[in-house]
Amino acid sequence: MAIHFLAERRLLDTQISKFLYSRLVFLISEGNKRCLRVMTLAMSIFAIDGDGRPTPKQWRNLVLALQTFNLPGWTVTLEGRGDSTRVEVYRPKSC
Repeated sequence: MAIHFLAERRLLDTQISKFLYSRLVFLISEGNKRCLRVMTLAMSIFAIDGDGRPTPKQWRNLVLALQTFNLPGWTVTLEGRGDSTRVEVYRPKSC
């Protein structure tokens, strides 16, 4: 099981994509779909506390990582703009 996740993670290009993958695997059960605020993901991926906000560069890199998240079977859809941006993610069942 863990080997499948490591192999899937190795397919990703950037470090942010790999952090994002780890967070999504933690948050979404196999075969399920979940809608998340991108701000919430940014705060957890970049370890931002309390009232802190991601820098514009961090925000752009995270949105780019979400837009280019292309693992087989995964579906990622961005909706909205700015702080209200949401992402809907479907995680497939592993073989």
